[in-house]
Amino acid sequence: MEARNESSLLPVPPPVEFAERVVLFIDMVSYSRHIGLDEAATLEFMAGCFDSFRILSRRFNGTLVKTLGDGALLLFDGAVDAISFGVEFQNIVADRQTGTPDPFMFRVGLHLGDVQLRNGDVFGNTVNIAARLQEKARPGDCVLSRAVFDAIREETDYGFEPLGAQTLRNIRDQVAMYRVVDLGSAHTNPDPPQVHRIEVLGRPDGFLGPDSRLLGADARALLGYLVLCSGRADAFDRLEALIGSARRVSQALEELSGTTALPLHRLDQMVALDIRATESDLEAFLAELRHDRIPLRLATDPNWPEHILAGLDEVSPMFRGWVRIMRSMWRRRLLGQLERVIGRTDPSDEAHEAAADAILLLEPGNEIASYARISARHALGDQSAALDEFRRLDSYLKETHAVSPGARILDLIRSIRARVAPAAAASGDRPRRRRLLRIAVAEFNEPPDAPEQAHGRVAAFRADLLENLTPFRDWSIIDGEQVALAAEGERDQIDYLFQGDVLTRDGDPMLSLRLSKAASGRRVWADSVSLLSADWSRSQIDIVRNIAATLESHISADRLALVVDGSRKDLTSHDAWLRGDRALMRWTPEGAEEARKIFEEILRDDPDHAPSLFRLASITNIEHIIRPGRQCSAAEYARADSFARKAADLDPMDARVQRTVAWSAAMTGAFARASMHMDLAMNLHPISPATLASCAMGFAWLGERTKAETTLTRCLAVSRMLPPWGWAYNAATYFFLDRLDAALEAAELGGTSILDSHGWVAAIHARLGNEAKAGAAFARLVETVTPAWAGSEPATPAAIAEWFGSAFPLREDRDRQVLVGAIRAAHAHAGY
Repeated sequence: MEARNESSLLPVPPPVEFAERVVLFIDMVSYSRHIGLDEAATLEFMAGCFDSFRILSRRFNGTLVKTLGDGALLLFDGAVDAISFGVEFQNIVADRQTGTPDPFMFRVGLHLGDVQLRNGDVFGNTVNIAARLQEKARPGDCVLSRAVFDAIREETDYGFEPLGAQTLRNIRDQVAMYRVVDLGSAHTNPDPPQVHRIEVLGRPDGFLGPDSRLLGADARALLGYLVLCSGRADAFDRLEALIGSARRVSQALEELSGTTALPLHRLDQMVALDIRATESDLEAFLAELRHDRIPLRLATDPNWPEHILAGLDEVSPMFRGWVRIMRSMWRRRLLGQLERVIGRTDPSDEAHEAAADAILLLEPGNEIASYARISARHALGDQSAALDEFRRLDSYLKETHAVSPGARILDLIRSIRARVAPAAAASGDRPRRRRLLRIAVAEFNEPPDAPEQAHGRVAAFRADLLENLTPFRDWSIIDGEQVALAAEGERDQIDYLFQGDVLTRDGDPMLSLRLSKAASGRRVWADSVSLLSADWSRSQIDIVRNIAATLESHISADRLALVVDGSRKDLTSHDAWLRGDRALMRWTPEGAEEARKIFEEILRDDPDHAPSLFRLASITNIEHIIRPGRQCSAAEYARADSFARKAADLDPMDARVQRTVAWSAAMTGAFARASMHMDLAMNLHPISPATLASCAMGFAWLGERTKAETTLTRCLAVSRMLPPWGWAYNAATYFFLDRLDAALEAAELGGTSILDSHGWVAAIHARLGNEAKAGAAFARLVETVTPAWAGSEPATPAAIAEWFGSAFPLREDRDRQVLVGAIRAAHAHAGY
């Protein structure tokens, strides 16, 4: 072994720091009740709050220590900043939900005192008191201790109401409490701010009135992005990636500042619109729908989603992809609100049929809306019009989607024809609010004697099914490859289990599918499909529709057709792609090379075959795992990035493509662009644990710690039932968040699912000061990596340590130094 100065390689364990800080706790009121009523909406709202925490913490000089499923813990050096953060957040939450009948509300508690900072977390009695003060606050209030009051009262114009000394749970001494009583203070604008309406749907005189006609495309694109992005703020380098260059962003900002009176601010390296002083027309539509008023634009324009930021697609390829995803997201969001209007109004109410009409403009096959229209016509005594609507729906569904109306509409029509009052006609087919269902899709069983034609198609059919089930918001899809091995406490998180078995019928390979209740094993649906079917997409559509019907969810035929890719015309190319995908999933050098040749051959005949493009990029992205020790050249990474970017331009609505282009960008050092694509993947699959775990790790590696923290919290709020590789991702995320105890627990759950897993365990133990365990884990890393070593130098322990320390695309020098120091220390403790 070569001589070296070992002491210079040993990492210093994370320091334990003692300091005086203001601790702020935020917690949602009645979180469990909201989850029970509408889990998907609650998780979506909390995701927006997490972004507000992140943006406001930068504005008010705070540190977001950690997010919880229903709140957050932050630290501040100054009491004024802490109070201002709490008040501003409460104001934002209130503004965002004006007119909401059952709004989300939060409590905020603050205390000042000594804290202990260790392993990325904060401890001490100060933390406990802040948490208990939060419990005492009324919904929508900020409550603080005497210590915070004494520190702030000479420095602020806030008003306070003394609440007296009170006993707090598990706190020995009583604590004097104060409530902030004038949330509209000098720090948060004493008068309600003037709200600037930004018309992203477009109108003849532009976004903001006649003056905005002077704005160039870049300025309009930047403004549209800021008003629609969560938190209405983003980092300058991410805006650069979105628009195309720093110069173009700077010029756009100058145009906006010189032409408009917008409340536009620069915060450190961020650009922000005042969230309380700006709103888009789309947000105004949401507010109208909460009052059961249907906006005229939604009722008259069947193409309104395509008019969102229309005319700006050529600003840049990334902006074009982002706009397509925003159009889809707002289409889904406003359709969902229209369905809620139907759900809470009676057929005799004007809003009931008006909401149905607005939905049917976009989705002529939407059965919830058609049921509402039929019910409304029937309630007015117009039986002929009610039957005409049924005939229209029946004809449309059969001609467009080759399906018939559902049982509930058929029952309603039978009642109308029999002149019998339909049962529960007022509620009919209303969408039901409920907790999010968890469906685990297990590995499909392919016996050794399965027909030759089935090889490769089984795993590919399952992968496509996972992708096609994931976008819908009635359920969360869990990659259940390890369901049978899950701990009992995790297995009970699953509501339904989807399984498949390969069998032979008349010589043809078939896939027998079944959906069962996870708790009882009772089968609720079963069917079989041919693995040789020429209409792969039709089989997928039928499965998703049948699952939705079985679970009493409604997915309109039009919406389903938009999600499931029906564009595959060349079955030969698709079969070849399936063979390549299967070869790549072997995670071996031979499999990767076989896959590369197949994908390149497909692209010779079809240069725009997006699945082959993104898979070719994936091969380079995982080269450091398949061939440890080999370093791809800059040209190889650039070529992979070009493949991924082309795939994203061709098919921006595929979350797999967005994740691939994110990692390809990171490998080339385009970290801001990588971050943008991670966001796009999450917008497409906001309740997919697999997507969230992957993106959380990406944000951690990109140095965006608060974003990694909040994304990981979202992931675990949806489900802790992750496959081992998902936990391996979480271990790497926690490592760079300095949450080393959590990292170790995640690494243990991850097992040996990824070739480099032992390296993360070794690095974690080294940072924790567990010398023997660090050395043992490093020895296992050497044992695992050596047979697959592809480096130019021999696979010595030192070479493997250097490979591990340099293999990952880390943006921050500090993170690289921590990782390199930890793995070198583990090497030193291994005794080589």
